[in-house]
Amino acid sequence: MTKVAKNVLDHIAIAVPKIEPVLEQYADLFGAEITSPKIVFEQGIRMAYIQFQNIKIEVIEPLNEQSPIAKFLARNPKGAMHHICAVTSDAEESSKLIKDNKIRVLSDPEEGHHGQKMFFMHPSDTSGILIEVVEEKIEKDNK
Repeated sequence: MTKVAKNVLDHIAIAVPKIEPVLEQYADLFGAEITSPKIVFEQGIRMAYIQFQNIKIEVIEPLNEQSPIAKFLARNPKGAMHHICAVTSDAEESSKLIKDNKIRVLSDPEEGHHGQKMFFMHPSDTSGILIEVVEEKIEKDNK
């Protein structure tokens, strides 16, 4: 199989009923930098990042009972790992390669809350793990 992503993880996401206790606990335990919670209406979530030196943990809580995260928490009431996120240089090409290799994607690449194209692979085709693929952020040189 052709590589669809770089050898880089962007984040690991955990779904929880309320994010504040988790943010406080991780800040205390690890001294990690915490971002302010943000609402992402399109995904039906409230989220924040816990920034470690080598990876981020994305903490997500549902906005309402219709959120896919609410359904996930119904099966995992205390919270659990929700997905991992790999980085690619081209989301459109990666999605095509994944489909060519008989792995289902849950939607075509679309712009996420962070302004980068992203999509998810179907967990039934990836050993039961939901995998997000996000296009790397290209920093513009202001010279």
